[in-house]
Amino acid sequence: MIYLPKGIKNGEVVDPEKISRDYVEANRIASDTTQYQWREDEFNDITKFDESVCKVHYASTVAKMNVTIGNEPILVSTTPLSVPNTSAGTSSVTRDTNFFEVPLNRGFFEVPIAFVRPDGSTDTKITWESNYPELVHITLSYQYVRRHTSNYAKVPEDGDAQPGDATYSKYYKLRLQTAIDIDGYQIVGSGPGGVNLEESYRGLGFAGRSLVTSVNVVQLLPAGVHTVKAVAALLPIQRIKDNESNLTRLLAQFHIGLVPGSSGDRWGTNVCIGNRNLIVARYGRGKLLRT
Repeated sequence: MIYLPKGIKNGEVVDPEKISRDYVEANRIASDTTQYQWREDEFNDITKFDESVCKVHYASTVAKMNVTIGNEPILVSTTPLSVPNTSAGTSSVTRDTNFFEVPLNRGFFEVPIAFVRPDGSTDTKITWESNYPELVHITLSYQYVRRHTSNYAKVPEDGDAQPGDATYSKYYKLRLQTAIDIDGYQIVGSGPGGVNLEESYRGLGFAGRSLVTSVNVVQLLPAGVHTVKAVAALLPIQRIKDNESNLTRLLAQFHIGLVPGSSGDRWGTNVCIGNRNLIVARYGRGKLLRT
């Protein structure tokens, strides 16, 4: 569902508490909403959301993972390009080209999301121009997936540790950071991430193999041209070399994907963002509300 605040009617006295309740409720609904609750093609006709109290922009990109019970996701460079079928054989599939492979240790990169402007032109981010200040509600949802840690390059001392084993904590880790970017600034708290104040990157990104999530941001923006986009980054890979009694730790950082003396896939490959959606709801704010 889409929640549309009642707004302010012509001649009505501005009630700050009423306006606040409107936006708090809208944010609550969006926070509890995932892509699985939308009907297919629900957003094709964007004019259905255009009301006198708000303007909505919607951007979306679909990336099929071709996952079945018998195979892992088919990503940027995984093989084979086939999936099990009902005849106990395999069927060929086409690799989806819409995956965004997140660069390793190169900072934040824009995650392209297809946006069609009112004039029919296209872009990979949402842009607009406003003649007055606005309260903007932004919702970003996305799927994140990568290969299993065991597929990536390991050094001999890594052994065959599995999740739950003590040595598993010594594996190198891929940590994802994402954020909503408004006019070139990443909004703090708009995705998994943090500021590195020490040598360790532990706790500063999402280290799991897959994630489906949505993020909401509410911002006051002045009149002018604005740009909203999604950005993502992969932190330098690290591991704990010796955690006997959890005391001695050596953190290694690599700017390239292959660890010296290792075997396996290059770190940072097939770390992808698949389906992603970006919604921007703009509410005209007018003059500053005074206490």
